[in-house]
Amino acid sequence: MTRLFLIIVCLASVAFARYQTEARVTDARERIAKIDRQQTEERRQIQLLRTDIAHLERPERLMEIANSLTTLRPTEGVQIISAADFAEALGDDAPAPMNVPGEADIINYAIAMADARFAE
Repeated sequence: MTRLFLIIVCLASVAFARYQTEARVTDARERIAKIDRQQTEERRQIQLLRTDIAHLERPERLMEIANSLTTLRPTEGVQIISAADFAEALGDDAPAPMNVPGEADIINYAIAMADARFAE
């Protein structure tokens, strides 16, 4: 009788353990399915945002906005001056010209002259 009772208890324990395991597996599968749905939705949202960004960054659209909000225009050749003209525009009390390696370095030369003038 005791053996029969032990066998029944063991079978009941195994059946309960199997039920719990199946319940956990079912829960895990449901969580995986939920995560997959969320991932699919997020990928869809990312694609939608990329489409929005592509629309917002269109050069034609940005140019229209810039033209309507500012008076900025592309630089023209007459707006560019030489280092000598720049020094002359600063006036007579401008510092002595530095050794400029060439026209390519005009901007650095102009900045150095401006810094020297404002340092006084």
